[in-house]
Formats: sequence, C-alpha cells, structure tokens
Amino acid sequence: MISKQKNELILVVALNAMVMLCLLKPDFLSLTLPVLLFCTIIAFIQKNRPVAELFSNRFWNLSLLLPLIFLIGSFNTINSEKAWFEIIQKISIPIFGFIMVWPISDFSRFFINMRKYYLVSISITVLISLFFSIKLFFLTNSVEAFLYQNFSSSIHPSYYAMFLCMAIIISIENFIKPDFFPKNITLKFILLVIPFIGTILLSTKSGLITLIVIMLYYGFKISFSKINESKNTLKIKLLFWLFVILSSFFILRSDRFYVASLGLKQIHDKPFEELGTAGQRILIWESVLEIAENKWLLGTGVGNDQQALNKTYREKKLVPFYEKSLNAHNQFLQALLILGICGFIFFIIYLTYPLFVGWRLNDPYLICFGIIIIINALTESILNRQVGVIFWTLWSFMLLVARNFKNEIEAPLTTKTI
Repeated sequence: MISKQKNELILVVALNAMVMLCLLKPDFLSLTLPVLLFCTIIAFIQKNRPVAELFSNRFWNLSLLLPLIFLIGSFNTINSEKAWFEIIQKISIPIFGFIMVWPISDFSRFFINMRKYYLVSISITVLISLFFSIKLFFLTNSVEAFLYQNFSSSIHPSYYAMFLCMAIIISIENFIKPDFFPKNITLKFILLVIPFIGTILLSTKSGLITLIVIMLYYGFKISFSKINESKNTLKIKLLFWLFVILSSFFILRSDRFYVASLGLKQIHDKPFEELGTAGQRILIWESVLEIAENKWLLGTGVGNDQQALNKTYREKKLVPFYEKSLNAHNQFLQALLILGICGFIFFIIYLTYPLFVGWRLNDPYLICFGIIIIINALTESILNRQVGVIFWTLWSFMLLVARNFKNEIEAPLTTKTI
C-alpha cells in the first residue's frame, strides 16, 4: 500500500505536470487525470477523512451551486449542445477540486511541496517558451518573436500570465518567510526573475496591471512589517520601492498601454479595427449591456448568449466580432448576459470570495490570488476556457478548502474557519 506521504507527493507531481501541459500542450491534459483519480482512490482506501467534512466549507458549497445555477439557466436554451458543454465545464470545477484536495493528508507538507514544484515547473515552462521564441527570432529576425502570442503559442497570453503572477507571489513570499530553499538565495532569486521576465514578455495588459498591483501590495507589506530586521532592512525596503516605481513607470509607458489609451480616447471616432484590444473590448461590453437591458432578469439563457451577441455584432457592423464569435470578454458581464442579475451577483460573490476572505484573515496568498482573478475576470471570461477553470480550481480549492481540513493548518495560514 502506498503511504499517505508518497500518495501526496504523486499528487503534487501530477498537478504540476497539469500546469505545464496547460501552458505548453493543453491537448494532452487528460493524461494527468488517471493519476489524480488514482491518488483519490488511494485516499479513500486510507480513509483520510469523512466526506461530510467538505460540506461545512462555504466555498465548496458555492462551487456546488455553480453548475446547478447553469442547469437552471439552460431550461429555455435553443442550443442544447452548447448548454450542456457549459454545464459540464462548471461541474468540472467541484469534481476537479475534490480529486485534487481529497488525497491531501498533511496540508502543511503538501503546501510546501506544491509551491516548490510549482516554481520549478513554471520556470521550466518559461524557459521552453523562450527556447521556441529564440528559434522563431532566428527565422524572422524580429523581436516580436519574444512577445505576446509568439511567446505563448499554445494558449492566450493573459491566461499564461495568471500562472506566472502566482509564481511571482510564491517567490516573494518565500523571500519574506522562507520555508523551502531557505539558504539558497541565488536559486530563490532565479525562481523569482524567470516568471517576472515571462510576464513582461507576454505583454498582456491584464498581466502587466496584475504585476504592478502585486508589487504595490508587497511594497506596502514590506514597508510596514518587520522582515529580518537589521541595519540593512531600510536599504532593502527602499530598493524594493525603487524597483516597483521604475518597473511600473516603464510598464505603463510601454507601447501596449499607449495604444490602449489612444484607442479608448478615440473609441467612437475611429474604425474598430484601429482601436486595439482595449477599445474593442469596450465595444463588446456595450453590445452585452444592450442585450442585458432587455434581458436583465433571467438573461439569454445558457447556450443562447453567443447567438444573441452575434446578432448584435451584425446590427452594429462589427464584422470580425461575429466572424470570430467573440464572447463578453468579462466574466461578470458574461454571467449577466447568460443568467441575468442573479447570476451576475452570484459571480461577484464567487470570484471575489478569495480576496475578501484573504483580507479578513490577512492572508497574502488569498489576497494576491484574489487580485489576479478579479483583474483577469474584468477583461476575460476566465471560466469559459479550460485553462482558466484549471487555474481557478487549483488555487482556490487549495487555499480555501484543503487548508481548512481539521488539525492540518499551520503558519502562515490561519486556523480560522473559511
């Protein structure tokens, strides 16, 4: 029989293999599922804990409500195939969350291993992406080979940046309160720099804004907390703030943000093809709100949203939008469009839950994870894509469900009930 510790380590390796496949080869994600199921079966045989314990967790119950709401919203669908796809996708959140957290026997040990392997996995993934960008550079002789979609060839760069920002948070936390690689400063620095460079190369506005907000959060956190107090502490704090200010300045002054600001200023004066992604998103959101004016109570219904959007795109002559069948590009507005005001309120509660719990408990992992989710949910329908579902489920269940199992929570995580 496999010991609990070995079973837990297999789980950690499988989850990080899933992370790497998400970012490099999403088509092979199903290869990790048998391993996760194996770990869950072993945990059941070992009788880790009673199943009823899960139902005392508020976040778990919210996650169970999600597919139920979509099922109710599908009663008036005219596209049953799309509706069932949406329902199954939302059912996958509590199912994946369950098979991920159930094999965890010692959360403190699991959390250390998970973060350590995650940093290594993300660093390897970024280096692989960088390798292919270098190959492309020699073929094209263009620096564009290192940026945006060329760097993230398998998934949308915004989703890639979410994973990298989480790695940056883990790295910074491991500097503040080391619990793995405690004495190897060089390795810790490398594991911070690699995802940071990857986020810069991805050049997504949501990713860069998330990076700035996270750095500002840690700037204030480091300034007002005692971290290895010595005569050099003030110098370290000042250097960090200098880094934050200079990085934010150059990011906000980059071409990506200049084009975005120009597009927003001229949104109704220029053809939509010349507005950039920021201006185009405004046009998409205006289309969503036009539909929602007449269907604010119950929404279009699950499965009917894209047809309603494409009709509005055609009426407004936004040809590329309906040719590509673009969704709302905002998870909250997507919920309003599909489910009406009740679904909109539910998604606000559900997606902001980690941030508010983290704020109440002063938990930096939950606070920063909440920041990543909210910023990206404002610009992407993150739970409409498999990679977004995996990122959300992986970290939300780890931080809000697994950590709350009895007698398994240690610093820096609190013992208060979530």
